[in-house]
Formats: sequence, structure tokens, C-alpha cells
Amino acid sequence: MLSRYGLSTLFNSRPFTAYAVLCMLPFLCGLAFIYFVHSSTAQLVLNVKLNNGLMVSSVWFLRFLSIECWMGFVLVAWAGPGMITKDLANNSVQLYLSRPLSRTEYLFGKVSVLGALLSGTILIPAILLFFLQAQLERAQPHRTDCLFHFSGCCSPGMPGPVHGRM
Repeated sequence: MLSRYGLSTLFNSRPFTAYAVLCMLPFLCGLAFIYFVHSSTAQLVLNVKLNNGLMVSSVWFLRFLSIECWMGFVLVAWAGPGMITKDLANNSVQLYLSRPLSRTEYLFGKVSVLGALLSGTILIPAILLFFLQAQLERAQPHRTDCLFHFSGCCSPGMPGPVHGRM
């Protein structure tokens, strides 16, 4: 109940909703970029020849995740304090805690709102882009720069098959 109420309160604000939609812009740009890199038809329509100059690699995913994480940081910095201060200003914390709801359940409800926001703007788009890239790379067996596992974009300093081919 707390998480549903918290999300509805956040999305009642038009600037917050606009910024939440803006957080999806890097995902849409990444989606278009991955499609463009792998689609020879799109390259012909736009009259662009890549010559393997543009690649989607672990470094690209690291840059994508860093942009998304900064946007998520601003999203949480905007949403987080307002959720608790509204309850404190309206003296509704005492009402919540007078019911059969413990402090940890109250905090878990508030943190679950932030978790839902972050997973909707960072985690789910990153996983979708990763699987799209993996699917399109599998369709092109002549490419040698394909991503073999997700650890390459999460830890670029680690040795592995992704970094051995860069």
C-alpha cells in the first residue's frame, strides 16, 4: 500500500513525470544505435557505411550505464526526500505506525518505491539492450567483437573474452 501510494504521489507531479520520461531517452537512443549498427538496410537508407567503425562493446555499455546511473541519481535525489518529509509534515508517520505496521515495513515500503523507479529506468532498459545486442550479434557470425557475458560491461577491468578482443 505504501509503495502504490508513494508512486501515485510522485507521478502526480508533472515535472517529475516529465523527468521520468526523459530518463528513458538514453534507452531509446541506445536501442536505435544498436539497431543501426546491425541493420544494413538502415545504413543503406541513410547512406552511411560503417566499416566496423561503430561497435557496441563493453565500453559502450559502461558509458550507457554511467549516463543512466547519473539520471537515476537525480531521480532518486528528487523523489526520496519528498516521500518522507510529506509524511512528517502531515504527521502521518504516527498514523502509519499506530496501525499494525512496523518501522522496517514502513521504510521498506518507501525504499521499494525508489527501487521500482531505479529498476524501471536503469536495470530493465540495460538488460533489454544487452539481450537485444546479444541476439543481433548471434545473427552475424562473422563479427569477432561480440559480447559473451554481462561481466564485461559491469567490470571493464576484468580479463575475459570481451576484453581480449577489443
